[in-house]
Amino acid sequence: MTSGTGGSTGSGSAPRFARLRSAARRLSGLAVALVVLYLLMTLLSAIEAGGAWYDVSRWRLRPPVFVISREAEGWSFAEPLRKLLGQCATNLVLAVGMTFVILAADIDLSVGSILAFGNVIFLLSVTRWGLGHWAGAGLALAGGLACGAVNGIVTVAGRVPALISTLGMMMWARGFAFALNTGTIYCPAPEFISMWLPVIIAALAVAAGGLVLGFTHFGRYVYAAGGNREAARLCGVPVRRIRMAVFAIAGVASSLAAIICWARIGSGSDRAGSGYELQAIASVVVGGTSLMGGEGGVFGTLLGALIMGVLSRGLDILIVPTELQNILVGAVIVAAVFYDQRRRARMEGGRP
Repeated sequence: MTSGTGGSTGSGSAPRFARLRSAARRLSGLAVALVVLYLLMTLLSAIEAGGAWYDVSRWRLRPPVFVISREAEGWSFAEPLRKLLGQCATNLVLAVGMTFVILAADIDLSVGSILAFGNVIFLLSVTRWGLGHWAGAGLALAGGLACGAVNGIVTVAGRVPALISTLGMMMWARGFAFALNTGTIYCPAPEFISMWLPVIIAALAVAAGGLVLGFTHFGRYVYAAGGNREAARLCGVPVRRIRMAVFAIAGVASSLAAIICWARIGSGSDRAGSGYELQAIASVVVGGTSLMGGEGGVFGTLLGALIMGVLSRGLDILIVPTELQNILVGAVIVAAVFYDQRRRARMEGGRP
């Protein structure tokens, strides 16, 4: 272990600088990949297929709709960027919570269903229960916290594998949402909220996650618990409490994402968030956080979520079927995990 005094001894500083260099290389590589993907989607969006995509003779050039759109007042660069950031915001908040769970060497498959549960609670509070937006948000966050806490208790205290316990919560939370309300609840958000609230919440989530993981004892404990649980326990780290806490954080993040969903589309239902857990896991893994735990961070997750958002938005604009998009997301997850496993094997073999 490195020294906690921050001294300049070789035994403490060398591993720390090595980790910083590794993180910098990983983040710079992700940034380059994001720029390349953004330019690729811009280029593809400038091509309009007049018929079948393979009929090159009927292709036509058009303004790249990925970065520019025609509005009532003229061409706009801001509107496509706002839509892209709004689409990324939901997944990013979910992914920040997922980062804590995966860093602790666990997994949470229930975040999409908890989002639906929080979404329904929030909208029912506003439209039927007469509690208002703030009270509805508080209830939604409390519901997400309760779901996350149950995940943690069942997994840690009950010794149930996280894959099974969160799979159960995935069914329970969506079932509770369906029991509370079937169908869609409409509650349009004011224009200012729909434009800025998703980005503000996402930015605050990233900043808070980065500060907690990078500058607090809790953050260091999360890394320790995920890196080697038995060694962390022997060093005095409260591993069980840390693991319970990260599930609770993921639950709260899911409820925040539920509020973002309302702000973006002005409605919600028990079907909200379907499949979002895969997007969140993909963003975390693409961002460099190891599924084995103990390695990664929120800022890598930020770049991973932007990459997934650019890919998803670009495929939507190109009218790629949802089924094919799911295939691509699955391929991205497998490729990212394969790369992580190869990299770990090289490190354990003594090769850089």
